[in-house]
This record gives sequence, C-alpha cells and structure tokens, in this order.
Amino acid sequence: MTKYHKIILSASIIGLLTYVLPVVTVGGQGFSLMHEYFQSIGRIWIVRLPFAISLILAFIGDTKVPFGKGKSISFIVLSIIAIFFNFMIIAEASDDGGLVGIGIGGILAYLCAIVILVSGALALKEGNHFDKEKLTELGKKGATLTKSAVNVTTKVAKTAVDEVKKEIDKTKEKGD
Repeated sequence: MTKYHKIILSASIIGLLTYVLPVVTVGGQGFSLMHEYFQSIGRIWIVRLPFAISLILAFIGDTKVPFGKGKSISFIVLSIIAIFFNFMIIAEASDDGGLVGIGIGGILAYLCAIVILVSGALALKEGNHFDKEKLTELGKKGATLTKSAVNVTTKVAKTAVDEVKKEIDKTKEKGD
C-alpha cells in the first residue's frame, strides 16, 4: 500500500467516525450528527458521504500502485465537498442563534478533509505519469504479447482444420 493510500484510508475512516462525535457545541453541550436536531433536517448522513466514497475509492484498484490522475482529482473534489458540507452543518446550527462552537467532530472532519485534499494533490503531483521510455517499453511488451497470441491462434486454427479434414476423410471412407 502506498503512503497516500494509507493516509486517505485513515482520514476517511476518522471522517466517518465524526458522525458520532460532537460536531457543534451550544452552551457548553456537544451535539453529534445523530442528535435529534440534526436528524430533523433530514438525510444528514449525506454530510459524511464524501468520506465514505473516499474510503471506497482508496480500496478500488491496485493499492501498490500510486493513484492515477482521475482518482487523485476525485479525492480533491470529495474533500472540497466534505469541507463545504461541514461548513453548512455548522452554519445551520448557528442560524438558530446563541453561542455555537465547533465540536471535536467538526474539527476532526475539517482536518480529515484537508488531509485528503493535500494527499490527493500530492498524489496528483507524484502520480504515475508515463514518459517516452515507459511508453516504448509498454509498446514492445504489447507487440510481443500480440505475436504470441497470433502464433497460438494460428496453431489452434491449423489443428482444427486438420481435425476437420480427418473427419471428412473418415466419412468418405465409410460412405464408399
């Protein structure tokens, strides 16, 4: 597993766990996303969906190979969405008035989203870009594989034709 896989997996898991931690504090009391106030908003689980998608994306594909350009950009976009959702939750809580603070869950959610954002950007920068030598080597391997496939196909076709000829000859001999 690459270091960016590990970092994004860890940040995604912690980001998902913030669902049960106090996201905001009002008057010294912490409220998690599971609190009835947030549940009354409806579909509050969608707030942590970017972390779930990041977790799934980090597991998809070969974990020994660095993230490609598309996956890295996906992590960046998902982390921006997570930051936006977290901001909206805190703004929603502060709309009711009173002194509202960010709870440990809110702080961790921001930190996890920022970690995923930075990791995605660094993975994009480091990514597995192809240069001329790699493409030439890949082309040679592809040509070798194609030649082998053609040879096998030719041998199978010749064997099949020979078998059909033998069957035709046997049929002719029996008919005579």
